[in-house]
Amino acid sequence: MTNINFRQYKELALRTEIKDYDLILERLNAITLRKLHGSYLYLEIDELEQAIIKNDEINIIEELGDCAWYIALLSDVFNFDLNFSGKITGTKDLTKIKQLAFDVADNMKKVIMYNKPFCEIKEFIEKIEDIYFLFNQEFGNLWQLGLEKNILKLQKRYGEKYSDVKANNRDIKAELEVLK
Repeated sequence: MTNINFRQYKELALRTEIKDYDLILERLNAITLRKLHGSYLYLEIDELEQAIIKNDEINIIEELGDCAWYIALLSDVFNFDLNFSGKITGTKDLTKIKQLAFDVADNMKKVIMYNKPFCEIKEFIEKIEDIYFLFNQEFGNLWQLGLEKNILKLQKRYGEKYSDVKANNRDIKAELEVLK
């Protein structure tokens, strides 16, 4: 095959897409939607990287808090706790964190799309623990500030409890104020 245009590529690629959406939903229900937070964590880490590139400390704190939120949800889903007791370097190096988060997200994709068995829970939890540890190590006080400010942002957004109405009618200006 040479010089394939996009239309030809799309036609060939669509042959390999899983079309049994009921089966995908069944797989999603089998692992529960909450476990997908491992995939979303990776997206937040990417947003954090962009904030670091821009040297936007408020946005760095916000994204650290968002990462912490997904880690907290995963901790709840898989019933484990996290504590940090290590050396803080403060280098803000995301290399290892991104690789671990990618591994977590990639495993979720394989479970849903390829019907592969969920990786060893112990290994999965260890990766999340490593991510948490590395955030502490690489960001130190900013990580702590991210945790604190994220709770304030979420309280500003939702009050005490999530609602779709509040999620869709956010006061971004007020949320940003609590991050300062």
